[in-house]
Amino acid sequence: MMMSLGIPEGGRDNALFQYAVYAKKKWPDDWQNKLDDFNLKYMQPPLSSSQIQKTVRQHERNEYQYKCKDQPMKSHCASSTCRFRKFGIGGDFQHEMSDLTKYQSDESQWFLNIDGRRLSLNTKDLYDQNRFIQSCMDQLNIIPNRLNPRDWIQRLQELIANVEIIEMPKEITKEGRFDSLLESFLSDQGEAMNIEEIQIGKAWFEEGMAYFKLNSLQDFLTKKQFKDFTTTQMSARIKQMGGGDTRKKIKNKTVFMWYVPYNKTEKLNLDTPNMEETLPF
Repeated sequence: MMMSLGIPEGGRDNALFQYAVYAKKKWPDDWQNKLDDFNLKYMQPPLSSSQIQKTVRQHERNEYQYKCKDQPMKSHCASSTCRFRKFGIGGDFQHEMSDLTKYQSDESQWFLNIDGRRLSLNTKDLYDQNRFIQSCMDQLNIIPNRLNPRDWIQRLQELIANVEIIEMPKEITKEGRFDSLLESFLSDQGEAMNIEEIQIGKAWFEEGMAYFKLNSLQDFLTKKQFKDFTTTQMSARIKQMGGGDTRKKIKNKTVFMWYVPYNKTEKLNLDTPNMEETLPF
């Protein structure tokens, strides 16, 4: 249909590019001359000879595929039919990938539209092309054609350039969960009556600081099934919070311990209401 209407200015370069891909498939030994014929017959007005030769040189240096998403071809593309035509897209067909969304966290989740259908991926699934294809098979029952590594990275870069990022709450991150559990550890283990009780897993509060043994905190985290931090990561996070490590004398013995800034929440002493019924006489 596009050829019957002629190709006006604004779409001639792309149309010639697409026709060069087709001509190389159909007439591998004479495709250059076919571009001249196509130009004179269908372009309105025809492109210059220099422009034809530029396209010829471009396609002599590289093997290109159809650009189905570019105008003017996009308006006339029927990919489901074209992929089965003798000189159509065939095995070169690529599914349309768009609308990348990232739910930002330390274990980010990505969502990508494939031909208008939503695909859920973690970062490794998105980055690794093998895992990406497996995810498409599992969720969408399709097997995208494999790109060479350089083209795959370029495709990802194009998607990332327009990604929608949705920041997830800090509380669901590893750091957020650690902070919350540290708070619970300090408040739920029972306050040490004296610094000696730090040895039995309690926290000692003094001058705006909470002192504790790291192994006691680790035991608490294990019970809460928190396994996301190594000892080094815990230590680093405590220092980020304004805490650190120190040594204090306990019964003439130097004890290594950790501390964080901490303001105790004072318990409210609420008077128990008088529930006895008051008789009017």
